[in-house]
Amino acid sequence: RFFQEFNGKMYFRARTATYGGELWETDGTSVGTRMLKDINPNGNSNPDQLTIANGKLFFRADHSQYGEELWMTDGTSSGTQLVKDIHTAGDSKPLYLKEYGGKIYFQANDGTIVRGKELWVSDGTLSNTIMLKDLNPAIGGNGTPRYFTEQYGKLFFFGNDGANDHEMWQTDGTQSGTQLFKDINPSGSCGAGH
Repeated sequence: RFFQEFNGKMYFRARTATYGGELWETDGTSVGTRMLKDINPNGNSNPDQLTIANGKLFFRADHSQYGEELWMTDGTSSGTQLVKDIHTAGDSKPLYLKEYGGKIYFQANDGTIVRGKELWVSDGTLSNTIMLKDLNPAIGGNGTPRYFTEQYGKLFFFGNDGANDHEMWQTDGTQSGTQLFKDINPSGSCGAGH
């Protein structure tokens, strides 16, 4: 998502010759359209995945020091900040941001040798931005959670545990409540998330 309404304004990514691709906002007027913050002064932050949760606007952005990580804003320049440097030696590449229960759920890679792209959750604080579950516990295995949708009070998504290929999963926001919903195609991927 490149456009998102938040607190009465529209937020979006725009590119200029001076600043590159950065986060902008508009109140619907020409004079009220401005760059919110130059997140990456050394290049393009290219913010995307704009998603609202817990009174904040979350997004993925690229920074020359931190790489592609999870950011958030309260709509002010000073309140636009990195949530957590998940992959300290590279890019965690947060994808598929989805609000559920006031938190953001997403796919990310923390760069450790034992984990790949797994299920993460954040309430916007450093201490509560955590991997919710390692879906594929094989060394370097990728759970690749994606295509999140809320239904029946749960968050459904497609994931790969390494044994059942890409199948339907669900979470209630807890580690124990994050589990394979159904192995729709026992002989391979169910296809919908592959």
